[in-house]
Amino acid sequence: MARIDRGDVRRLTGELGVHRGRRQGRVGRLARYLDRFRNCVHYDAHRARGLPTDSREVESAHRWRLQKRRKLPGACWNPRSINLMLALRALGANGWWAVFWEQRNAA
Repeated sequence: MARIDRGDVRRLTGELGVHRGRRQGRVGRLARYLDRFRNCVHYDAHRARGLPTDSREVESAHRWRLQKRRKLPGACWNPRSINLMLALRALGANGWWAVFWEQRNAA
């Protein structure tokens, strides 16, 4: 876990990829998963930036930031626009609202 936290995923997945023996299939799937998401699991860097790394915190934010708006009584959402609306809510929750509009107006 310490190597994953440091972002040392490539070497770790290489070692996992050559594992032979018991649970070889599961170890191989883990290696492919870590390799696919290697840019996401550099937890030390994320913590240094003040970003959450605990899945409970992320799941909690999902419930009260995104679903709160989506589950209003009597609300009906168009499947073509709900993801756009949720993306805007996520921008606001992360404090990126002004940056979004600056980039949009510059384009």
